[in-house]
Amino acid sequence: MKIKLLYRLAIFVMVSCAGSCVYHELPRHVDCTKSDIALSVVDQSDASNCKSHDGQITVAGSGGQPPYKYSLGDDTYQTSSTFDNLGAGYYFIMVKDFNECMSEVSVSVVAKGSTLVGNVTATPDTQCFGDTGSISVTPIGGTPPYTVKLDDGAFDTATNFTGVSSGPHNLIIKDSQDCESLIHVHVAGNTGVSYSKEIFPIFAANCTTSGCHNSGMPGMDWTKLSDVKMHSDDIRLRSLEKSMPPSGSPTLSAEQIQLIACWVDDGANNN
Repeated sequence: MKIKLLYRLAIFVMVSCAGSCVYHELPRHVDCTKSDIALSVVDQSDASNCKSHDGQITVAGSGGQPPYKYSLGDDTYQTSSTFDNLGAGYYFIMVKDFNECMSEVSVSVVAKGSTLVGNVTATPDTQCFGDTGSISVTPIGGTPPYTVKLDDGAFDTATNFTGVSSGPHNLIIKDSQDCESLIHVHVAGNTGVSYSKEIFPIFAANCTTSGCHNSGMPGMDWTKLSDVKMHSDDIRLRSLEKSMPPSGSPTLSAEQIQLIACWVDDGANNN
């Protein structure tokens, strides 16, 4: 199974009522795809060295519907927009407004004096039902020896990773002083999954029913490739989370979910 997207997206559920489908962002009735909520970094101080936890990040939410709450990459939210006592590393900060709509920024707290970086190469994943991509990294700078971690794996001395799925990945290099360098790597998909022969039939059979994703839903008409491409990342995530199709409709098979993920990772091609 392809790895899920590492960055967060607003997730919607469809509720079928009297033959029509309505989108609701949990728990309030707001379509967060139309929200202008944003998050920006207004101040930042780095850690004094790789062992210290004296870094600080201050962010500010805007747009959406105040008041805002902030999280340092977990499910714990606070009203303060400042995070302190931070060590060197990479942080994913979330803002959530009154309507539960969210935005995210990634921020690097650098250890002063550290020169740790890495050169990365990636090869595409060519099989939809078997991960064939690869990632190789060459650590540079810092203080050897190095260890490397890919996504949720453990730190190890290996610098070559095979059997990698298409999509976004996080690669972290750590040196002997516990300094870290994060590299965002995107493994391309080249599986050749066909929109006309494999993807559209899934939508036609499960998603374009009366009142749901047909010509009566401007901007969300799954019979139109342009609408599908516009929402392809959300469709990928929702199918993986099994919140699409809605409750009461036929569920997608594991193979159908995988085909959708592969097609999106290939670039949502018109093929």
